[in-house]
Amino acid sequence: MEVINLNEKFSQFSEFWSPKVIGSLEGYQIKIAKFKDEFIWHTHEKEDEFFLVISGRVDLHVKQNGKVEVFTLNDGEGLVVPQGIEHMPVSKGISNVLLFEPATTLNTGNVINEMTVEEIEKI
Repeated sequence: MEVINLNEKFSQFSEFWSPKVIGSLEGYQIKIAKFKDEFIWHTHEKEDEFFLVISGRVDLHVKQNGKVEVFTLNDGEGLVVPQGIEHMPVSKGISNVLLFEPATTLNTGNVINEMTVEEIEKI
């Protein structure tokens, strides 16, 4: 066991949209990532995702019932995106975000491109 200091963990990397594993439990991983600008629209068919904004502001664009809805998350606010829901995170500045999701979750979900991180570094 070890104490996890989020500030220290976030200081260990600078790249955006590249999650890092900081812990795991019961088949789930606790990840952190730095968000900036737009990510991509994607879906996780079998995994729910929990986003918790540690610092900054993230607009989670979500497509449901043929409409796009935007959920704004500020410091200390979180949102669960259920499996199968198409979504796109957007951060106008730099945001530090904690993610809690099954270990099988690929950051780009059903889309494979240059933003896909298949081997997530543990820090």
